[in-house]
Amino acid sequence: MKKNGNKLGKRTQSELMGSTQPTGQANPAIVQGMHGITTEQFTIQQGPIPPPEMLAAYERTHPGLAERLVAMAEAQSLHRQEMEKVSVKMVSDDAIASRLERRRGQVIGGIVVIIAISAAVAVGVWGNGPWANAASAAIGGIPLVGLVLVFMTGRRTSNDQSRSE
Repeated sequence: MKKNGNKLGKRTQSELMGSTQPTGQANPAIVQGMHGITTEQFTIQQGPIPPPEMLAAYERTHPGLAERLVAMAEAQSLHRQEMEKVSVKMVSDDAIASRLERRRGQVIGGIVVIIAISAAVAVGVWGNGPWANAASAAIGGIPLVGLVLVFMTGRRTSNDQSRSE
């Protein structure tokens, strides 16, 4: 007996089909042991609408079903398109809101720095006593350092977020 990867029971396909007989006739002992050959056919269908043959069969068994299936597929397609539009609009609105929030933070930060520098200059020019210069440096320097840190941290955080997306 031959070694073959496709074995049917203990006999190979070629033995079952009778290829060992030079006349081309099937081996009677093998044919008696066979009960029949089964074939299977399957179809893979992708998408919401079945193929035309299947729609015709549906229409024959249940009149109007094919039209309802097509209408259902069209309604589902419209719904999906609407949901995609809503999703894109939400992402766009979030981007606009984020830009406005950053702009607002920059304006407020700029106002704070201008006020702090003005107060520092005023204390430095009109302040009397030994601590006037130190107070001037603290009033102007602390908000400035804080603002620089916020800008650096904010940039680093937004860069990390944009990399993760």
